[in-house]
Amino acid sequence: MTNAKPRGAFVAAMFGALFVLLVVVPAIISLASGDGAMCFTDSACPLSAVNPCMRKPSFAVVGRCAVDIR
Repeated sequence: MTNAKPRGAFVAAMFGALFVLLVVVPAIISLASGDGAMCFTDSACPLSAVNPCMRKPSFAVVGRCAVDIR
């Protein structure tokens, strides 16, 4: 029989790497490109009808408001 502990560690490491690849890296890229406030949804941006939450890449969880309105 195989030992379950190394396999569990491998699975945890794979899920951690997948999370970093699909969530953390796109969030960092999205926040690095833009000057507006950080946003999760369009409604978080002032004047959201003309100032949408821009995400680059588009599947990023967070983004920046298109216009920096303070």
